[in-house]
Amino acid sequence: MTDKIKMPKHLSPDIWKAALFIENAEDKQETSNRIEFLLKEKGHEFMAYTMAILCLPQLMEMVKDSKEWKDHFNKKKTRQYH
Repeated sequence: MTDKIKMPKHLSPDIWKAALFIENAEDKQETSNRIEFLLKEKGHEFMAYTMAILCLPQLMEMVKDSKEWKDHFNKKKTRQYH
């Protein structure tokens, strides 16, 4: 196959590498330095995707605590399947 797979920006390997680069910093100051470096090198859109990946676990926890999430699972428990 010679065709390239079109990849959404947020799934780019560079975004994931940047997230790992930030995540593996030794301390908060190094984390801040790495974020600033990548922001200058790659720009705001790149960093928005990178930071979104880093925030995903917190976002998932927030969703699990939401009324909508709890309502969804309560409905799912009471639903009968034939």
